[in-house]
Amino acid sequence: MPPKKVGKKAAKKKVEKQIEDKTFGLKNKKKSKKVQQFVAQVEKMATDGGPRRKRETLEDKAAAELRARKKAKKEAEKEMAHAPRR
Repeated sequence: MPPKKVGKKAAKKKVEKQIEDKTFGLKNKKKSKKVQQFVAQVEKMATDGGPRRKRETLEDKAAAELRARKKAKKEAEKEMAHAPRR
């Protein structure tokens, strides 16, 4: 049998643990602007799934858009071929 899928709660817990691990001890240094920016960046990356996942979704969207354009172009050519000529 294939392994079970990870539930939403487990995935959320994993992300929170990852954030804690990466920012351990840094949140207490609230006066440093660089530390605040780093903590915010780590939290955003962890919740978004990281830069790789974001890039993959953008590539998927671009590929789907390209396929849709090609399909529309083929359909338009097909209609032009079957249209009566004057």
